[in-house]
Amino acid sequence: MCPLVDIDNLLQGVVDSVAEQTLRQAVTSRFGPIKDLEIVRNKACAFLEFEKLESAKRAITTSLPLGQGGQGGVRIEIGGGENVRIFIETKKERGERPVSKSRGGGPGQGVNGGGDGRGSYRGRGPPRGRGGPKA
Repeated sequence: MCPLVDIDNLLQGVVDSVAEQTLRQAVTSRFGPIKDLEIVRNKACAFLEFEKLESAKRAITTSLPLGQGGQGGVRIEIGGGENVRIFIETKKERGERPVSKSRGGGPGQGVNGGGDGRGSYRGRGPPRGRGGPKA
């Protein structure tokens, strides 16, 4: 049902309006007791450790898309009739994380830095239009 499940999990979609106590209570009441919860606000995520593997499996399965047997995330009521949907997945170790792509700026990268040769004028071919040498 769930590929490689661990009790250490990553929660995505934990926005500023989600209070720690609200998140803790919602996850505990729905899936079971948790050992630890650490919210990383600037990345809109949290790290969560369940006490039991079965709790983690249920949480991850609930976060799967509808077509894969899940509910498309875990809905949490944050007050005022507003809901937030979070997604729970197995925390990846450093070696299992995808390699982030460079965002440019270094030599040989980016639009004008070389690389694949796109986006910079290099004076290829004969001059066009007025101002060229007369034949």
